[in-house]
Amino acid sequence: MATPGGVMSSARFLTRAVSWRLKAAARFVRNRFGYDISVEIKRATNYAQDLSVGGIFNYFPYWHTKMTIEGRSYGGPADYATERISILNVPELHRLVDFRDKTVLELGPLEGGNTIKLCEAGVARVVAIEGRVENYVKCCVTRNLCDLRNAHFILDDVMNISPAKYGCFDIAFCAGLLYHLDRPGELLRNLSAMTNTLVLATHYADEMSPSSFARVSEFSIAGKSYRGKLYGEGPLEDPNSGLQAQSLWLFEEDLIRLCRDVGYSNVTVVKKNPITEEAWKLIYLVAHR
Repeated sequence: MATPGGVMSSARFLTRAVSWRLKAAARFVRNRFGYDISVEIKRATNYAQDLSVGGIFNYFPYWHTKMTIEGRSYGGPADYATERISILNVPELHRLVDFRDKTVLELGPLEGGNTIKLCEAGVARVVAIEGRVENYVKCCVTRNLCDLRNAHFILDDVMNISPAKYGCFDIAFCAGLLYHLDRPGELLRNLSAMTNTLVLATHYADEMSPSSFARVSEFSIAGKSYRGKLYGEGPLEDPNSGLQAQSLWLFEEDLIRLCRDVGYSNVTVVKKNPITEEAWKLIYLVAHR
């Protein structure tokens, strides 16, 4: 006779199997008939090719970044002219880091909002690594529309970076990415081999951030232990989620100690929590070797 637990396990397995098959069927229909359906919709609505800047932005169903082109605003709600959205608007940062004529490795550019500001700051060259195909395509659109001639976007997982693959840079710029990773320590260690200066903007863990229910986890690098909180990422379709199911938010003291332990001996906190009432804690820092 099956135990209640066995019945529940079987029911759970059956539910997952049915769900998987339904999703697979939906993907098949979308891939097989999606193009034909979209063509028919355009034909039925007297579709006309829109060659305007607005038409380019409207081609994509979603934008996160607000962009101003030729005096008009396009895109989404995130305003990269504010300190909350971009560390590059914090005056103290530019007293610690001179971006002019520097080479920059940018990780996770999303749609190129910070890339625009890096180019405006006078960098010699920025190489930006983006792991999502849709975001990468948007970055290429941004490069063309904003004429970012010294920006180069590459489709790759940031965990694959190394001096052998991408070379070395004056500055590493990592904003809005670290807390989406399940192995943040490995990324920081890789960066320390590629650049002498790190500009970092990331959420961090405390009693309530990302939540009071998030489980505390510990990991080790080079024999030293660090702590953080585990957080469930959104689905792969979500452009603002990580590439794996779970991420690790470091506690503030562990984040700073980890930066020092991987070789960035001089760590300066530039700003914390630009919006004080925000539930998720946010830190901006600069680290030098």
